Amino acid sequence: MKKLILIFVAMQFGAMIQASAASPKESNDTTIVVKVSPAMHCENCEKKIKGNIRFERGVKSIATDRNSQTVTIKADKSKLKEGSLEKAFGKIGYKITPAAKEQGK
Repeated sequence: MKKLILIFVAMQFGAMIQASAASPKESNDTTIVVKVSPAMHCENCEKKIKGNIRFERGVKSIATDRNSQTVTIKADKSKLKEGSLEKAFGKIGYKITPAAKEQGK
């Protein structure tokens, strides 16, 4: 009897997981590409940006590129407040300008 109950519970749990995976969720993810000033000239500059901006609400991932002087940020646009990235970069001594338009996914 215990085995039957356990099997039934496992089947119900599996069905719930499958149903949640099958239902499409609306994505609020966006990719923001910005140019930074002053220039990132070393690995420590990149670490400073990554280490501080990652704590900004809504930010999911950060990639830096010293060659193009850009920072690519993937974020949840529903959690990201307007002006928060400019303010966060300003706290660590950088100004940002858009390098490309935001792209929703």
